[in-house]
Amino acid sequence: MARSIEALVNADVLRWARDSAGFDLDDAAKKIGVSANRLFLWEEGESRPTIKQLFKLSNVYKRPATAFYLSKVPQQPTLRYQGDYRRLPNIANDKQSPNLVFALRRAEYRREIALGLYKELDLELPEIPFLLDIEDDVEEGAARVRKFLGVPDEVQIEQWRSPHDAFNGWREALEHVGVLVFQVSRIDISEMRAISIDERPLPYILLNSSDAVNRRVFSLLHEFSHVVLRNGEKTDSTIAAENQSVEVFCNAVASAILMPRRLVLQILENQTIENLNSPEFIDNSANALNVSREAFVRRLVTLNHADEQFYLRMRNQYKEEYLRLKERKKEEGRGRGGPAPSVQAVNSSGYLFSELILSSLSSGKITAKDASNFFGASAKHLPNIEGLVERRRTALRAAN
Repeated sequence: MARSIEALVNADVLRWARDSAGFDLDDAAKKIGVSANRLFLWEEGESRPTIKQLFKLSNVYKRPATAFYLSKVPQQPTLRYQGDYRRLPNIANDKQSPNLVFALRRAEYRREIALGLYKELDLELPEIPFLLDIEDDVEEGAARVRKFLGVPDEVQIEQWRSPHDAFNGWREALEHVGVLVFQVSRIDISEMRAISIDERPLPYILLNSSDAVNRRVFSLLHEFSHVVLRNGEKTDSTIAAENQSVEVFCNAVASAILMPRRLVLQILENQTIENLNSPEFIDNSANALNVSREAFVRRLVTLNHADEQFYLRMRNQYKEEYLRLKERKKEEGRGRGGPAPSVQAVNSSGYLFSELILSSLSSGKITAKDASNFFGASAKHLPNIEGLVERRRTALRAAN
């Protein structure tokens, strides 16, 4: 039997790759298919993986196989985003999972690619002003943000017929002003619902595609509120002390953007107290605005048309319904398969990033191989991706 060929890798780089991917020794060994002791010996330089095992390491740690042959550990900046992301209530901010670490790395990489493509295409980078201050009146601040995004009432009420329409519409509005909006999967919403990274230019938002679509809409506006909020120069301790008040403020702004006072009062016109408390009225009102029922009830409390006890009671009811639905879907085996690779690529990348890639491809600035790498999809799917983006262009032209 032929002897397996050892890979002459750098043990220090092996250890760095595991740490930077967010794995502990036991979890990494399980993923790679070896014992924790064997992986430990590799990282100590006392033995080496085979070439076949090296490719497994490369796949698990999401690093090119050639990286493990480097003479020293790469010097690269730590991920700028360290926490304070939107998650389920009462969930501690524990160590980031490997999937989240990779999602953050990939988003940062895509932003760098986008910056390069703007330069290659000789396009002017968009500038996003700071529109909010923590001392602002919430309603006035939300009105400024909504005006900046250019979403008229009639579009939200008359043209967006479903939560998916609303999600695509709000996402388009943010991308139009220069925010990259990416979606990530295989991350539990208990760990992350959304993240915003306010790098200038081209800040970006990550959304968890596992979350309900109307909750993603709220998260999108919540994170954009962070992007346009002027925080000024603050120390880490100041940021930590103010974090909760900032979260409350951004929640309130997102709510007022999605459900402006004028639209809610219009819905409430001629309604009796009994109607306000009826599940049917809440369902219809939330559907009309394409928001979650919980968000609508919370907005009623803010506008003094419901009390806190009513909100808490309804919130618990919605949570129980969600858990029952989740369990039923699990039993029925629904949710398998997933979207086509081309749909997944565009959903993950967003239209702004997709347009940049396709424009660069058509003008000869990048190759088809480059484009497929940026999308994370095989080159054979590029025609379908282009078709999806072109249909979006056509739909936007028709709407305008």
